[in-house]
Amino acid sequence: MTSLVLAAPPAGIVLATGAFLWAASLGDQVLLDWAWRLPFLASAVLFALAIFIRVKLEESPEYLAALHAAKERGERRRVPVVALMREHWRAVVVGFFAITGHNALNYILAVFSLSFMTSPAVGMDRGSALTAVIIGSVCGVLATPLGGLAADRFGAHKVLAFGSLLGATGAFPLFAALSSGSAAAATVAISVGYGAVIACTSGSQGAYLAGLFPAAERFSGIALAREANGAIVAGFTPLIAATLITAAGGQTWAAALFLMACCVISVVGVLLGKPGRYTS
Repeated sequence: MTSLVLAAPPAGIVLATGAFLWAASLGDQVLLDWAWRLPFLASAVLFALAIFIRVKLEESPEYLAALHAAKERGERRRVPVVALMREHWRAVVVGFFAITGHNALNYILAVFSLSFMTSPAVGMDRGSALTAVIIGSVCGVLATPLGGLAADRFGAHKVLAFGSLLGATGAFPLFAALSSGSAAAATVAISVGYGAVIACTSGSQGAYLAGLFPAAERFSGIALAREANGAIVAGFTPLIAATLITAAGGQTWAAALFLMACCVISVVGVLLGKPGRYTS
């Protein structure tokens, strides 16, 4: 089930990129004058939907049972993150490392690729670049549940490690395609990135991260590992990739090495973890 939830991020990328593709089709002047505001205003509907879902969402039976047991013992943890870091800091570190490759690749595909492909050095038109990301993201939406099925069958840790290893081996071909100026090559590369690598890492990471923490600290543990990685790794990846390409005189080998290193870190993180320790 977590794979269905994690199919939502590429679906969001499809909606956002499609909205800007429409806005860009109105012309540069219209886009810069007022059209760029419309996708942001429309996203307010999604915020309202997210709040509605969170209000109606029920806690898992396992969490409710742990909460009830804690109340019966008279335990009350006002700051669960303190207990989390005291008792399960290794799991937080492992979780952080395990999704490093996923976040780095995701932000290269969704964010960095657009600015890079439309840069003077590559010269692709905005419409072709946006379309490539949309098609690739659709592949991610469709394939992520398959990654979840694979995680159920073979084990979340194996699928997460396999996806990260696949991302490492595909780093150089990905950047070669993005820098080629060919819309077809870029579309294929982004589609493979989403449809194969992200499908495996997204489809498996929910179950993998849940297995690192007991029910009482699971929410805090997953949130800390994922969001810290999102802020540090994902947030800086486009900047790091652009800086490395500039430092290499326009060549992409350094950025590809960076992506490869992030994916290898994920493989190592998965190997250091104890898969399914707190889940059946």
